[in-house]
Amino acid sequence: MDTNTVEKSPQKGARLFNRNFSLLLTGQIVSNLGTAIHMTAVVWYIMSTVGEGNGGKMVAVFSLCMLLPMLITGPLAGVLADRWNRVLIIAGTDLVRGVLFVLLAAATYMNIAPLSALFVITVLASVVGSLFNPAVDASIPNMVDEPNLMRANSLNGMSRQLTYVAGAAVAPFLYGFFGIAGVFLINGLSFFLSGVSELFIRLPRREKTEGEKAAETEKAGGVKGYLHEFMDGVRYFSKDKLVMTMMVCAVVLNFVFAPVFSVLYPKIIKIDLRMSVQQFGFLESLSSVGGILGMLLISIFTIKNRYKTVMIALFAMVAAFSLFGVPLIPSLSVRIGTGVMFAIFGVLSVGLMVTNSFVNMPIITSMQIRIPDEYRARFFSILTTFCMVAAPLGTAVVGVLADTVPAMTIFFGGGAICLIVCIWMLAQPVLRKL
Repeated sequence: MDTNTVEKSPQKGARLFNRNFSLLLTGQIVSNLGTAIHMTAVVWYIMSTVGEGNGGKMVAVFSLCMLLPMLITGPLAGVLADRWNRVLIIAGTDLVRGVLFVLLAAATYMNIAPLSALFVITVLASVVGSLFNPAVDASIPNMVDEPNLMRANSLNGMSRQLTYVAGAAVAPFLYGFFGIAGVFLINGLSFFLSGVSELFIRLPRREKTEGEKAAETEKAGGVKGYLHEFMDGVRYFSKDKLVMTMMVCAVVLNFVFAPVFSVLYPKIIKIDLRMSVQQFGFLESLSSVGGILGMLLISIFTIKNRYKTVMIALFAMVAAFSLFGVPLIPSLSVRIGTGVMFAIFGVLSVGLMVTNSFVNMPIITSMQIRIPDEYRARFFSILTTFCMVAAPLGTAVVGVLADTVPAMTIFFGGGAICLIVCIWMLAQPVLRKL
């Protein structure tokens, strides 16, 4: 596919909701809604199909079917997203996933090994999906001009959060009315609609990288050619201290935050505090509300100094994380009661996700601006892969600590680790270029 023409920036002063970005955002809202419905319903379907004894194991297998293919194919997916036409990648991956989920709906409806079909289709959809996200993150800077870029990222992130909340809310009703085959069909159709709308996106072509030219000159096709371009990207990133600092920060935060809230937090709510599943669900919803609120604020107000915004929000986020441990101090927990604990966790959940938005959006925007278009998809695919590796490693650690160490100690210890990273980041003058 010809990419040997110079990439042009979006027209200066272009509207935020121009044709290209509007088509992308609309398509993502539709497909993300279908995915949210699918993810919520699948867990109930697996638990209902295999029973209580094996439900947890099968849900874990389903999660691995999503995670492992992306870990394996993620880094090379960034190479493809930098090499190929990104519009065709974005639209094509949605259309392919649409076909996959329609086939899954048919197999399930006809009772053709439905559980095995679910796992196989999930693996294939995960492989295809590993191309989608880096292509999207790399393309947004080509759709809107720099003053609107952070607003565009915020709206994109906010749409994901909103569709997650909406999808989780309507999934039980759709599952009960149409059955799981109907849910799979709805998800497939959502990807079809998204892919069709994205076909009308028009992006200018770009100039080939030195790595691509070298790969062609050496006729290094296949895996060798992809590895050549992948290492070309790694060498480029490793020379940029700002990029490497941001990657270290992201990996450490994912190592600490993700497992604590996926493993320890549910244990605290259910076992230690004996709250109901409705209370847990409400607290989870508040996290989404916090993320939506943070991105809404970013989309409304102009952030003039990304460095100060990120550092203030980062310290505030670490503080909010650590404060989760305060009401768990034994001498305090017996006095304040479950009701007050629930309210405290609710406020902290909103605060944590608001500050998280003010950390993530400026950093993502800065990286999109800083990294040349020809390397951009590789950066986001590598960053995502590192963060995805850090989360399960942290989960293994927290899983052991959760049964042996007081919960407050884990929150305070994790907060201390993140605080050290924040102080280290303050000592990096290069961050002022954010």
